[in-house]
Amino acid sequence: MSISRVALFAAVVAAAGTLGISLLLGRGAAAPVRQAPLAPVAQAAPAAGAAPAAFVAADQTPPAPTINVMGEGRVTTQPDLARMTLGVEVFNRSLAQAEQDASQRMNAVVNQLASMGIAKDDIQTVSFSVNPEYDFPQNGAPTLRGFRVNNLVSVKIHDVNRVGDIADAVINVGATTVQGLSFEVSNPQAAADQARTQAMQDARHKAEQLAAAAGVALGKPMSISESVSVPPTPVPLERGVAAPAAAPATAPPIQPGTTEIRITVNVAYSIQ
Repeated sequence: MSISRVALFAAVVAAAGTLGISLLLGRGAAAPVRQAPLAPVAQAAPAAGAAPAAFVAADQTPPAPTINVMGEGRVTTQPDLARMTLGVEVFNRSLAQAEQDASQRMNAVVNQLASMGIAKDDIQTVSFSVNPEYDFPQNGAPTLRGFRVNNLVSVKIHDVNRVGDIADAVINVGATTVQGLSFEVSNPQAAADQARTQAMQDARHKAEQLAAAAGVALGKPMSISESVSVPPTPVPLERGVAAPAAAPATAPPIQPGTTEIRITVNVAYSIQ
C-alpha cells in the first residue's frame, strides 16, 4: 500500500471514531463526568502510647514544686467528766424471781445515783440479758438449774472527784458490778484550738528549715489537712459485792489524771 493510501485510511478511521463518540453522546443527556477517587493523603500514625497533639503541651507541664511537711500539736488538760458502767447480776431457780430480784436491786441503784446528784439523763441502760443455766450430768439429759439476769447501765459523772464514793454507794445498795471507768473532757474545743495552732507553727518551722537548706524561698500553703485525737483515759476498775466487814469500807482512791489532745497537720507549701 502506498503512503498516500495509508494516510487516507488513517484519516477515515479517525473521523469515524470521532463521529461515533458524538453520536453516542447525542442520544441522551450529557454523560456525567466521572472522576477517579482521590487517594487519601497518608498521615503518620502516632506512636504507641503517645498523647494526642492537642494535649501534649498540657501533659508535659511539670507540677509546681512544693515542700510537704507534717506538724504536730499536743495540749494536756484536766478531764472533767467520768463514765462508769455498773449494774446487777442475779441468779435464781425461778425466772420470775430472778427478774424481780434484779429489778429491785437496779431500782435501788438508780435511786442511790439520783440521791447523789446524778441526773436521769446521765443514766443509760447498755445491757440487759436473761440466760438459762443447765447442769450436764455424765449420764442423762441436761437439767435446768435456773436463770441468770444481768442489767448494766452507763453513768456519766460530772464531778470526777466523787467517782470512788459513787462506786461504793451503789454497791452498798445492791450493785454487783462496777467496771469500765474512763475520764473525758466535756468540751475539748479550746484545747483543740491551741493544739491546732501549735501544729501549724510546727509545720511552718519545719518548712522554713527545709527551704533554707535547699536555698529556696518558701511560699504560701497550697493544701492543709489535719487529724484530731482526743482519746478518753481508761482506768481499770472492777468491783463486786464485798464480804461483810466490821468497819465500813473506804472508798477507793480514783485519780482522773490528765487527758492529751493531739492534732497533726499535713501542709504543702509552694516554692517561690
